[in-house]
Amino acid sequence: DDGGDDGGSVSGGIPNWDCDGDGSFDNYTSYLNTATITATVSVDGENPSTEGDLVGAFVNGELRGLGSPLIAPFGTYAGTALFYTYIYSNVSSGETITFQFYDNETDTVYDIADTIEFVADMTLGNVPFPQVLNSSGSTDDYVACGGDDCDGIEDCEGTCNGTAIEDCAGVCGGDA
Repeated sequence: DDGGDDGGSVSGGIPNWDCDGDGSFDNYTSYLNTATITATVSVDGENPSTEGDLVGAFVNGELRGLGSPLIAPFGTYAGTALFYTYIYSNVSSGETITFQFYDNETDTVYDIADTIEFVADMTLGNVPFPQVLNSSGSTDDYVACGGDDCDGIEDCEGTCNGTAIEDCAGVCGGDA
């Protein structure tokens, strides 16, 4: 983490939070509990969110949730990008959730200064009153899609964040 606040591009490519590009967290079946947050992102007092942006929720550097932008249809934040994000955990409370924001237009990842404590079934923010997540500066402390770090998440073919699974006969990618 460079801790800088220059807002410049880190030129690392899309972070490996969503390498398949479907806009959703792929490992949710590994967790027992959920919480939700409806949030907007503020970088230097502005909401830079556009299509292709992402908000990642983390516990000790492990991705625990992913949000893609949706435009608020009404209320004080009408026309603003909001990130509706499920956050996952195997404990009912006590884990500290940190956030990062990926700005697709500038290819920049921002650390978010705000943290929350995970509580199972918690709901923070809503469309009229989203939780505001404030940037603390850009960072290059992440792994891009195609990078070497898979956070231990490889499919049965050995593909980082891949989707191949074993069928009932134990054949990777099989149809039994």
